[in-house]
Amino acid sequence: MIITLNELTTKRSVRLEVEPGHTVRAVVEEVLKTLKIPPTTTYRLVLGGKEIGPELFEKTLGELGIGDGAIMDLVPRPVGGAALPQDKLLKRLSREEAEMKQQGLQFKRHEIWRSLNFPMVYSLGYETLDVAVNYSVDFNARGFILTKKGVVEQLNHTANIYVLRFYPYLDPKYGAPIRIFWESNIFHPNICPGPKYGGNGLVCWKMIREWGKNFSIATLVKSLQLLVENPNPDDSLNNIPICVQASAFFKENPHLMSTLRPEKVGGPRVVG
Repeated sequence: MIITLNELTTKRSVRLEVEPGHTVRAVVEEVLKTLKIPPTTTYRLVLGGKEIGPELFEKTLGELGIGDGAIMDLVPRPVGGAALPQDKLLKRLSREEAEMKQQGLQFKRHEIWRSLNFPMVYSLGYETLDVAVNYSVDFNARGFILTKKGVVEQLNHTANIYVLRFYPYLDPKYGAPIRIFWESNIFHPNICPGPKYGGNGLVCWKMIREWGKNFSIATLVKSLQLLVENPNPDDSLNNIPICVQASAFFKENPHLMSTLRPEKVGGPRVVG
């Protein structure tokens, strides 16, 4: 099977042919060797927003549920985690809500303050995370849905943004401090339709893997608008049939994608 590792410090990628019995350590060491990076820094893998730290490096890919087509980020491991006191977190979210209102965004807020289970993006299984607040956000962007008559334009969208307890910091174990799940219908290689439309709402999005503490929910929604209008058929949710179908559709109809779509950046590729 083939997996891809993105080394975020050098912004290079490596594709590897691996077996389920290979350990994570063997994979990481091969990538560092290929990119000529001295093994002096403690690294972690981030898969679908969840960390695979050095304490799991002796596990095999099969044991961790890492399968064919998995895309992982290899990043230096931060020391320790961080979380705002609850009152300060709520004050920050209040400021961000004001920012969303200024931008004309419609949203509903639900306080959670408990653990929830979330399906993982790049592997099978679920992760349990402490959620503070959930926002159901409505916004406009030029997208598409699949109907019995074919693919038609869709301008209105709804996404659920789950703010985790350690927001706005990147956590050393769980990665980005938010999770996003689509609620409305959509035909997109990187976004699965919401539960009411036969999907689970998964969103495959590079921004989640490169979270910065200066991001806000408002900037997140802006980026979601760009994602809707700039589908990446080369990075589809491969285990979801409608997303695979959307990937093929946009490859055959590139004129339907926004001209803002970034160019694909190549990198070293290792097979074997």
